[in-house]
Amino acid sequence: MNNLLRFNATGIIISILFLLNNKVSSTPTTEDGFFEKVYYAKYLEVGELIYELNKVDIKNTGLYEGYIFKDENNCKVQVKLKPYDSDIKIFDVDVCSKTSRLKSD
Repeated sequence: MNNLLRFNATGIIISILFLLNNKVSSTPTTEDGFFEKVYYAKYLEVGELIYELNKVDIKNTGLYEGYIFKDENNCKVQVKLKPYDSDIKIFDVDVCSKTSRLKSD
């Protein structure tokens, strides 16, 4: 009985050490600054172009479930926008030439 208690206590201590030693990385981080400098600047510009040229505010979370950005190259971005009440809208945005067109409705 004494050995069993000693084994359980040792197992608990080892388990606690493993739990305290593991690094938890469950949320994305932006420590390197890539998101702020590169991606976020393009995201803002693409959102503004879609709003100005197509009169669609992709940042309005009350109207849209979400969106997907797909970089085709440095200038061209494809944005798939999912409204709550209709089908996906696809926008082709060219940041270099400042154009945005609705590919599908």
